Amino acid sequence: MGELRVGSSTKKLLFVLGMHRSGTSALTGVLAKLGAELPRALMAEHEINPKGFFESTVVMGVNNELLAAHGSSWRDFRPLTIEPTNSVKGRISEALKNEYSDSAFVVLKDPRICRMVPAWDAAATELGYVTSYVLPYRHPLEVAKSLEKRDSMPIAEGLLLWLRHVLEAEYMTRDKNRAFVSMVDLLEDWKGAVTRISRRAHIEWPCSPDSIASEIDSFLDKDLRHQIDTGPGPDIDPLLTGWIMETFSALQELDAGSGSVPRLDDIRHELDEACRLFGPALHGRIERAGVLERGYNAKNQALAELQVKSDKMLLDHATQSGILQAAQDDKKALIQQLQEMTVDVARLTLEREKLEQQHTRDARNTGELTAEVSRLTSERDQILAHNHLLEAQYVSDMQARMETIHQLQQEILAATTEKARLLTECDKAVADLRLAEEKHRTETRKTKRNLSAMMERMEAKVSTAVAEAARMAGERDQLSQQLSETHRAHEARLLQMHDAQFAAAETIGALKADITRIEQAARQSVSARVNEIDNLNKRLLEIQAQIDKQGQLLGRYTGARRIDFLDWAFRKSQRPRAPG
Repeated sequence: MGELRVGSSTKKLLFVLGMHRSGTSALTGVLAKLGAELPRALMAEHEINPKGFFESTVVMGVNNELLAAHGSSWRDFRPLTIEPTNSVKGRISEALKNEYSDSAFVVLKDPRICRMVPAWDAAATELGYVTSYVLPYRHPLEVAKSLEKRDSMPIAEGLLLWLRHVLEAEYMTRDKNRAFVSMVDLLEDWKGAVTRISRRAHIEWPCSPDSIASEIDSFLDKDLRHQIDTGPGPDIDPLLTGWIMETFSALQELDAGSGSVPRLDDIRHELDEACRLFGPALHGRIERAGVLERGYNAKNQALAELQVKSDKMLLDHATQSGILQAAQDDKKALIQQLQEMTVDVARLTLEREKLEQQHTRDARNTGELTAEVSRLTSERDQILAHNHLLEAQYVSDMQARMETIHQLQQEILAATTEKARLLTECDKAVADLRLAEEKHRTETRKTKRNLSAMMERMEAKVSTAVAEAARMAGERDQLSQQLSETHRAHEARLLQMHDAQFAAAETIGALKADITRIEQAARQSVSARVNEIDNLNKRLLEIQAQIDKQGQLLGRYTGARRIDFLDWAFRKSQRPRAPG
C-alpha cells in the first residue's frame, strides 16, 4: 500500500467510514480544514448537528436507492451484499463526477458506505482515484443513546446497527490504506489523532495542522459529545452486550496498533446467523420502516436533483448574479422548510412505530389491544392527513418556485442565445486566425524550401571549392617537393663547379711553374725547345678551351671577373719574353 502524497498527478479519495452519530461529521470537518475538498451538494445544518453534517445529499440519495433496490434501508442490520456491477458502479461514478471537481484530494462521508465498500471502492478506482479510509468510532452505548434521542430508536436496535456498521467497515478495509480514530481522542487531542491518521493511512495533509490549529480548535467543541457512556442498561441482552463490548475493545486495540481480527470474524458470523434466525420476525417492521424511509428519501432525492440543476444553472450563468442570488436564497429557504417538514414527518413516523412496539409489549388482552390499535390507527390517519397537507403545501410552494425558475430559465435562454452569438463570432475570429496561420505556414514552408535549395547550392560550391583547394594543395606540395629537389641539385652543381674552379687554378699555377722552367730552359736552347713550346701552346689552347667552357658555366654564378683573370693570365703567358 503506497503513500498518498498530495501534489502528485494522482487523485486521492479519503472515505470516512463510521456509524451514524460516531463523530463522523466532526472528523470530516477537520479533514476539510486540513485541505480535503468537500462535496458540492452538502446537507444543510441542523440543530442536531449545528456545525454541519459535511455529507452529500446526492451521495445519500444514491446509497438510499441502492439499499432500497436490495430490499434494505439504513436502519436494517441484517446481512447485505451489494455487488459492484456495472450499473451500480455507473450510478456511483455519476455521483462522484457531479460532486467533485478535479481536485487532487477529496473526502467523502456517508455512514451508509460502511455497508457497500466494494462497490464504492471499485467505482472510485475506475475514475482514477487512489482510495484511503479512516474509521472513526465511539462508545456504542453513546451512539445508541444519541440515536434514541434523534430518531426515537430503541437502544437495542441502535446497538445492533452500530455493531453491523463497524464490523462490515472493518472487514471490507483490511487490505486498504486505513486508520482508526476514536471520537474521544479527536476531541481531546486532535493533533495527535490527525498525525496517527497521516502515518497509518499514508496520507500527507495539504495544510499543516499547526498553521490552522486555532481554526480547528474553535471548530471542535467538547460539547458536541452530548451523550456520555454510563454503561449498558439492565434490559440489554447479555449476548448482545458481549458482542458489543468485545467489538469495541477490538477497535481500541486496532487503533493502538496491537489488535487482531479473528474474534471480530467470529462475532460477525454469529450476528449473521442470529439475523437469519430472527430476521423473518423483524422483516415486516423493517419493511414498513423502509417504505416510510423510501418516501422520505424520494423527496430528498428530488430536492437534491433540483438543487444540483439549479446550482449548475447558477454556475453557468453567473452574469445574472442578482436575480439568481435571489432565486438561490428562495431555494435555500424552501429547502430549509422541506427539511423541517421531513424531519417532522420522520419524527412522527418513528413515534408511531415506537408506540406500536410499546403496544405490542404491553398489551395484555384483546380488548385493550383493539382499543390501542384503533387509537394508533386514528393517530396514523391524522399523521397521514397532516403529511398530505404538508405535501400539498410543498407542491404548492414548489409550483410557485418552478414558475420563478421558469422565468429564470427564460432569462437564461436569452443569455444563452447571446452567448451563442458571441461564440459564433469567436469561432469566426478563430477561423480567420487559423486561415492567417495556415497562410503564414505556407509562406514559411516556401521560404524554408528556397533556403534549403540555396543551402544545397552553397554546399555544392563549398564542396567543389574544398576539392579544388585540396587539388591545388596537392600540386603546391608536389611543386614544393620538385623545387626542393631542384634547389638541392643546384647546390650540388655549384659545389662541383667551385671544386672545378679550384682545380683549374691549381693547374694554372702548375703550368706557370712549368712555363718558367721552360723559359729558363729555352734561354739555354730556344731552338731545341721550339717544338716543345708549340706542343705546349697547343696544349694550352686545349686547356683554354676547357677553361672557357667551364668559365661559361661558372660565369652564370660568379660573373666575368674570374674569366678576365684567366684571360689575363693566359695572355700574359703568351706574351713573348725578352731573351734572358
